[in-house]
Amino acid sequence: MNEGRCINLNGAFTNKCCDAGVNYEDAFGKEQGIFLRMPCTQYNVRPAHGRGTHIKPGELTVRTEVERRGQSMIPCALLR
Repeated sequence: MNEGRCINLNGAFTNKCCDAGVNYEDAFGKEQGIFLRMPCTQYNVRPAHGRGTHIKPGELTVRTEVERRGQSMIPCALLR
């Protein structure tokens, strides 16, 4: 599992619904910035050494909050 991401997220660019059946456009709107409104990604995880994106088991990591640039996060329909 990718830490900080919903286990049902399967790529909103290629799929209309997540694995749990939530339609991305219906739940979070069709306007530009849909990923900023989605709660599917809470934070990004990077290796502490700062090189690359692959994280080995047990490796030190750094969490950073997702910068939503003024967009309000919309709660997931599964949690309502």
